[in-house]
Amino acid sequence: MDTVRVEGFGGSLKGQKLWIVGEEHLLPNRLHVLELELLGRGRRILILADGRKYIPRWALTIEWDAVFKIKDALDLRLALTYVTNATKPVRIVWLGDEPTPAIMSKLHVHDSTFLGFGNNKPQQSWDAIFFSGLLDKVKIEDVLMSRMGSARLLHFNLSSVIPELRAAKAGLVWSSHNEAERSGHLYWYDIAEGEPPSEPFDMTEAANFLRELADRIASAK
Repeated sequence: MDTVRVEGFGGSLKGQKLWIVGEEHLLPNRLHVLELELLGRGRRILILADGRKYIPRWALTIEWDAVFKIKDALDLRLALTYVTNATKPVRIVWLGDEPTPAIMSKLHVHDSTFLGFGNNKPQQSWDAIFFSGLLDKVKIEDVLMSRMGSARLLHFNLSSVIPELRAAKAGLVWSSHNEAERSGHLYWYDIAEGEPPSEPFDMTEAANFLRELADRIASAK
């Protein structure tokens, strides 16, 4: 089989319905990329559904404009009302089972971006599906078969593409947004993109601090 070149993903995340399969830590990375695109405008909304009681550690570091824990129909109505009336653009992070089409139609309103995560095969209509770099070919093909078909998947030769991406610490993303074919297209993306930068170690500042500390110790003798 001929070698297939998988291009890097460069599509906009704004206004899309995005689902992540494999590792939840990829979700805040994608959210950070989206924040840069939106320049911090609008509202951030976190929704915990399907029995999720606790906010994960990564989410505690984010300043949310609203957090909803969905326990019943009233909680869901309150969340939907907030999303509808919130200052746009809105980004909604959904932690729970894949929402139904009825819920999605009300959550994904004008100028909103939806991000969700799950380990199970996504069933709903998504604009892009991001895969963890640790997922194997069988898992990815199971998710994409109904969206792309066997012939198109065979064309991408995932048996050779996936190990190369894993070695490069990259992941696979399927996108149907603005694609010529209804079956969408496969791209690679940088898994680390969107990770909060660690604070650089300033050698000059550290040297000045140590010098000041030594002076204080010397004067105290």
